[in-house]
Amino acid sequence: MTTGPGALERLIAPFGVEEFITQYWMQRSFFVRGGPDKVGDLFSLDSFHAAVAAAARRTDAPQRGFSVRAGATRTIMPWTIASEVAAGETICVSAIEVGDARLAELAAELKRELAFAGRVGVHAYLSPRGSGFSFLHFDARIATTLQIAGRKRWRYAERSSLPWPAHNVRFAPDGRLDWHQPPAAWEERVPLRGDLPLAEVVLEPGDLLCLPAGTFHAAEAVDDVSLSININFNYGGFFDLVGAYLNARLPELAGWREAPPAPLPGELERGGLPPRVVEFMVARLDELRRVIDELDPRNGGEVAALWHRARRPE
Repeated sequence: MTTGPGALERLIAPFGVEEFITQYWMQRSFFVRGGPDKVGDLFSLDSFHAAVAAAARRTDAPQRGFSVRAGATRTIMPWTIASEVAAGETICVSAIEVGDARLAELAAELKRELAFAGRVGVHAYLSPRGSGFSFLHFDARIATTLQIAGRKRWRYAERSSLPWPAHNVRFAPDGRLDWHQPPAAWEERVPLRGDLPLAEVVLEPGDLLCLPAGTFHAAEAVDDVSLSININFNYGGFFDLVGAYLNARLPELAGWREAPPAPLPGELERGGLPPRVVEFMVARLDELRRVIDELDPRNGGEVAALWHRARRPE
């Protein structure tokens, strides 16, 4: 398989791009059978080891997100991969595209074709038989898995339980929620359940599974060695698009650099906001509305340029 124009079309074939985008992308889980031809020369077990070695030699690799883990969280050195696999551990290599130009090109092409206003990266998972992330969990990103070698059994929900969460979470053996990092208050308020119906499929080389962010799933290798890549689409929310603009634009206005006025004698005792503080707050909110109006694409606003900039590959 080669990348370039039509990378998305080749990944989801025989489905069409329009059908995929309108009926599945960011909406519900998508599975399609492929075959070895879909993998082609894109990646292999040899490519995996070469990419890890190449990335490990780069001094900027950690800043680009490259890391090697055994299991879900334990960071290891690249040269210990063989012994960890022999001990039955799944190896997760984050940002493996740092060491592989073909995967870097694939991520860039998919970002361009989908006009995805976020970061697109590639993880690789090397799993011996019986290993994998077999516990039920979801990721805070769109996870698109292409099976490269061997087979892996997946269980997955049809739809997201929490659209675009900020953090990963799993169900611990005792049934409690185990968040990868402390969750936001709005994440804790969602009644997540571990007894939802799950589809089951065994991914073979060339098969593709795309899960919306927040979709519960579990996976386990069923052959001696399973290798897959996970093309992940990361997005932090609409503020990722407009936040930098607001942070740069609002301080140009003097009032946004000022502190609210001090109360006059007796105003604190009367409760409520002192009148001068009310005037200050109203003025700032009026300015905020005017700046937000500058973003409105219906008026030729700046958000169109922000979107065009965000969708381009880095």
